Amino acid sequence: MVSSQANYLELGMTQRILTVQEITLDLILPAETETLNFLLFQPFSKNRLSATEPFSWDQGYQTAQMRYVDRALELARSGTDGEPIHFTIFPEYSLPGLVGVQRVHETITQASWKPNTVIIGCCSLPTKDEYERLMRDLSAETLLVNAASHLQPSDWVNLAVTWIKLANGTVKTYVQPKMEPSWQEVDVRARNMFKGRGVYLFCGKDADSVP
Repeated sequence: MVSSQANYLELGMTQRILTVQEITLDLILPAETETLNFLLFQPFSKNRLSATEPFSWDQGYQTAQMRYVDRALELARSGTDGEPIHFTIFPEYSLPGLVGVQRVHETITQASWKPNTVIIGCCSLPTKDEYERLMRDLSAETLLVNAASHLQPSDWVNLAVTWIKLANGTVKTYVQPKMEPSWQEVDVRARNMFKGRGVYLFCGKDADSVP
């Protein structure tokens, strides 16, 4: 694994310096002439999250949501037409907190989950303590500028976890806090959302050794 780091100026809702870390991984994806398979999860989150920040899942809906998550993971593990699902994506708020993240982690680290695959899972965590627990339980990596030590006691985190199962079966886990609230979040006031200050750029190669 090779990494390099640089800074750039983001031109978005605000202007600020962000850290970009490029990481080259032993991840081999299909060649250009082959099929790259995706599974995109439908969040089912409408009217099931709290109406105010930190927009956590209502306890009454978590069990049902986990059934959907388990079904999606089952489909991804099975593949399609004998081919693996290379990217499984759980969009924003799809995973109901730590329980959802932990389920994905348990699944991709099993021997039956194919190598050279990626899962991206998104969730919100209501407290700094839960963010620290996620990092600890998953032995995950994040940029220093996104470390829990930068959070204020009132902050919550909207984040994406990226699991990458390398060619040798090793699972690498990276955490990326969201950098800006969405317009929907701004409309309902998301003033305490921690704003990530850096991003990862992942690099691999295809079966023809093309980066």
